[in-house]
Amino acid sequence: MKQTFVLVVAGFALLAGPSHAGTVPGQYIVVLKDGANSHAAAQRARKLGGDVFAEYGVALHGYAARLSDSQLASVEADPSVQFVSSDGTAEVAGDVTTIVPQIVPNYIDRIDGELSSTVSGDGTGSVDVNIGVVDTGVDLSNPDLNVVGGTNCIDPKKSYQDDNLHGTAISGMLAAEDNGFGLVGIAPGARLWEAKSFDKHASGKWSSIICGIDWVTATRTDADPTNDIVVANGSFRGFGSDDGNCGRTNDDPVHLAICNSVAAGVTWVVAAGNDVQEHHPCELRRGADGDGDGRPRRQARRFWHVTVLEPDLLRAAA
Repeated sequence: MKQTFVLVVAGFALLAGPSHAGTVPGQYIVVLKDGANSHAAAQRARKLGGDVFAEYGVALHGYAARLSDSQLASVEADPSVQFVSSDGTAEVAGDVTTIVPQIVPNYIDRIDGELSSTVSGDGTGSVDVNIGVVDTGVDLSNPDLNVVGGTNCIDPKKSYQDDNLHGTAISGMLAAEDNGFGLVGIAPGARLWEAKSFDKHASGKWSSIICGIDWVTATRTDADPTNDIVVANGSFRGFGSDDGNCGRTNDDPVHLAICNSVAAGVTWVVAAGNDVQEHHPCELRRGADGDGDGRPRRQARRFWHVTVLEPDLLRAAA
């Protein structure tokens, strides 16, 4: 039987034009025209002396590189280039507060997770789905999480072990197993695919975020149908605006990557509060509010273009 559920935990509180965020001097994201070969274009940049540190080939065709002014001019003159955007800085949105572990956390009860098709909390709840998490990584030793794969978009040579705990906390809220200890997630036991795009200080760059989006999207286009990620969650913030053209008009590579990822079959869940004022229409936006019964009143300071508004939740580590 097909199961349908909605993840309303946390989401991209960013997805905004890098030109409005803090930029990284001398570091750029190069977006290529449709049909262009990412690796070939990156090789041309390397021959110019550019330091190409990331290549994208699914959600976005292009690469990220450190370029001098003269190298940048040559890259912009490449006929295969659609636009070049300065790389920008980003932060994880929201703090994590650890609460006393329980079988059915408050946030599960308040969205009737134990009454839904996921039957969270009765010891049998399970969800046969792949969830992508683009965050600070995950605690690979956590016995309450079904982590099946991941990547490190900050340093590909290292593991995606969480050195901040934000990513682990979000993963637990999403999919902690219904196994009688620790917490139980909204989609208990779901297979977690983790892209580490933020460091131990919860800081990252637009290039590492696009790496995570690209990696998630690649599961939809490879030869293995068992790893297809159907929904992805992120927790970062920034500023910008929607150009109504998937970032092609205002040179927003993150927006373009999300549009292409959605077209490939990934549903992206985004946050709707805190420091975010604009969003992209291809994302679901999540907000949280209290109902005056003594529980926390609000998580988000402001709401913008909310798709889903849910009872507030306490953020807990698995």
